[in-house]
Amino acid sequence: MLWKKNKKSSLTMVVVLSFAFLFLGCGEADEYATEGNDSMEYDTQSEEAKVELTFNEPMSSEKENESTGTEYAEGFNRKIIYNGQVNMEVKDFAAIQTKIRDLTHLSNAYILHFSEEETSYEVGGNYTIKVPAQGFHSFLDSLEKMEPIYMQKSLTGKDVTEEYVDLASRLSAKQVVESRLLAFMESAQETDALVEFSNELERVQGEIEVIKGRLRYLDSNVSFSTIDLRVYEMLDDQATKRTEDESLLERASDAMKDSFSFLSQLFQGIFVFIAGAIPIIILLALVAVPTWIISMRTIKTSRQQKKTNNKS
Repeated sequence: MLWKKNKKSSLTMVVVLSFAFLFLGCGEADEYATEGNDSMEYDTQSEEAKVELTFNEPMSSEKENESTGTEYAEGFNRKIIYNGQVNMEVKDFAAIQTKIRDLTHLSNAYILHFSEEETSYEVGGNYTIKVPAQGFHSFLDSLEKMEPIYMQKSLTGKDVTEEYVDLASRLSAKQVVESRLLAFMESAQETDALVEFSNELERVQGEIEVIKGRLRYLDSNVSFSTIDLRVYEMLDDQATKRTEDESLLERASDAMKDSFSFLSQLFQGIFVFIAGAIPIIILLALVAVPTWIISMRTIKTSRQQKKTNNKS
């Protein structure tokens, strides 16, 4: 009985050990198969496929950055372009001009455009002033302190934060592509590949310059706000009358000048006509004078013959 029990226990141990070795072998086989497949998949990738994968990676990053531009903008310093339009009626336009120049200098601003105009009822000027963004509102307050007779102003702001963030993300992605293309060109050995990389590099660098230009434009307009300012002075009655009198004299003087000009042109026309007709007159005279002399002699001879016949 004891021998039978030992035999049964031995068989049980053999069966258990067999199953254990079986499971261990399957696990190692699966792990080996997995490692082998990964190795085979890696080895079957050609060098060209690797280059294409590396080259396209920044493009996908660029698209991802463009899609999440709004999310980045939320944590970004807001970039606002401010514009102001101001109309001011003043008592003394010349004095206000001096104050505007002084204010522009003290505010570290600059006049981008200026034009002056004067009519029969007002004199004034139009300014386009670029003001540092941090001093935009204080500049407008200083204009109000000039005590204008009438003032109208409107302010607008354009938020370009999202566009700026998108451009910055695109620029970063393009610069990664540029660096990789430069590396490919250094390692390229075939002429066709070098030409292809060179053409692609030229295109990417052109896009980089466009993006940088747009970023510079946004930075400039964000840093300096724009104020379109119109300042004018209404002229008094005497000035208006004097202007009207001067206008009347100018119209009379212009009328006289037109009359003299007409007479001058008339005499010039007559002189030109006579000068052009002189050759024709001379030609007619050369033909007509001998004909007239001959005809007069013929008539005279005919009369003398008649008289002689009558006497006889």
